[in-house]
Amino acid sequence: MTPAQDHNHTAGVQRCREEEDDDTPNGRVLKWLESAPFDPENTQSYSTDDAEESSELPDESRSCSSYQSLSSLGGRPVDSDGDYRDDNLWYNGIEFHPEKDLPADIQGLAEKMMTESEPPDSLDTERALYEKVLQLNTAGNIRDKKKVFEALDGLAFEHPGELDKMERSHSERMSRFVVGRRWKTQQLGYMTYADRKQRQINTPAPDILYGYMPLLFSSKHRGQMITTLDDMDNANETTSLTLPFLVVDIALDGDNLLTAHNQCATGMASCVKMGERLASALPSRDPAPFCSAVFGIVTDGKTAELSVCWRHAPPGGAERPSRAVFNIRPVRSFSLNEEAQCRDFMRSVHKIIKWGKVDRLGQIEKVLDELAREDEQGRDE
Repeated sequence: MTPAQDHNHTAGVQRCREEEDDDTPNGRVLKWLESAPFDPENTQSYSTDDAEESSELPDESRSCSSYQSLSSLGGRPVDSDGDYRDDNLWYNGIEFHPEKDLPADIQGLAEKMMTESEPPDSLDTERALYEKVLQLNTAGNIRDKKKVFEALDGLAFEHPGELDKMERSHSERMSRFVVGRRWKTQQLGYMTYADRKQRQINTPAPDILYGYMPLLFSSKHRGQMITTLDDMDNANETTSLTLPFLVVDIALDGDNLLTAHNQCATGMASCVKMGERLASALPSRDPAPFCSAVFGIVTDGKTAELSVCWRHAPPGGAERPSRAVFNIRPVRSFSLNEEAQCRDFMRSVHKIIKWGKVDRLGQIEKVLDELAREDEQGRDE
């Protein structure tokens, strides 16, 4: 265990003990609220319109079309706080496990995205990406979020083809129904401001989110998808996108990757939550016909870090019962200024996108077909 991990673990144990010993009225309320089982399928979003409850930045702080600096917006988002990962994410069941062994199925999936493959028909695209990255990071050049996005867009982060069911959105706030928050509005209302602040998580708005366009599915699949996913049918508040599989967050101007990781974590957990809704529709199948794991990428133009998120709750320890529902583990870090690593990064991203377009989409359609057959059999009976 690294010193940082040991500190986080010790802090978590101490926090649990303090909460257990707190016999004040507020402490008793917290114990009552937290005694309820954590079921992410039944969580609801609370309002973030109230300035007292929300420290989120305006939407334009996440938009690739505005790229305003944090200082110009007059504040910092709560997810840039040093304790956000250890408190806010942890309380909502989102945990980072840098050294955790991946479950066998998730390990196999991650390895597929890393294994060496045949180079593309032309190396021109890889070379073009590397040259853009070098220009981006040349001494004296101002490297901001907009320029990072423009350097990687289209080359590393491919655009969907005309015949693809895959789609991607940009800087869209995700729907409140899919965000994996633990507490409902009424429950948060019982808490003090300090406790609410410690337990709130920002609504994710990934810079790029890859998923599927619902209208491109067959009418049978579309109807089954609406029935099965219900209020989680759409990942975003506005743009139609369902069952996302890749979350991309770019570090804000002058920021480090910590904030981007925290933002990406909430987005990945929300995507896994949607996938679990579909996977749980066929609970008796073994092996499960659909894997809800998703990938996330954070980058500042110099470094790109790939992570995987899955839902397998680990057993709780005697000292600190784990609240983890959504587990996140880094897969690989790429130094984009190194040509070989820049190439590997691009190939890994393309593999993830291809996996989403082919293998994962095939799993989704297989589940929808099976659910449709069960419905037909039920009507016949």
